[in-house]
Amino acid sequence: MDDATRKKLVDQLVKRLAGMWDLYGKKILNEEILGRQLFQLVSTRDAWLLACSVTDDEREARRLLMRLHDPEAWRSDSSESEEKRRSLLEKRLIRAFIDLSPPEEKTLETIIDTACLPHFVGFVRDRFGAREAPKSSGGRVKVLD
Repeated sequence: MDDATRKKLVDQLVKRLAGMWDLYGKKILNEEILGRQLFQLVSTRDAWLLACSVTDDEREARRLLMRLHDPEAWRSDSSESEEKRRSLLEKRLIRAFIDLSPPEEKTLETIIDTACLPHFVGFVRDRFGAREAPKSSGGRVKVLD
């Protein structure tokens, strides 16, 4: 993806995040609705194009940083049932959104990175379509998993 296209996609998505931030700040959106809206955002074609534009090495580095940042949450999230992980995804998206306010490119990257974590990516990938989702690592089991 060229830089101009990437910038256009980022600007559009950050603008949507800013709109959500305004509505959340005015108490029009509660956390439940905000979580659903953030899930809808990371399930869009534009968000997946951004996710796919990241190299495999960079995606792996981001995943490891997120795991190192909060290993207890990683362990508990990855060991939950599918139904529980679906609701946890929205909670993690909300936390990333609120912690990195006001919305900017870093917020967008963190939200997309959260959705691309191995224990969450299936929900978003299945919703958007597996053919354009970031590639999984296959059947190999890594020491860090």
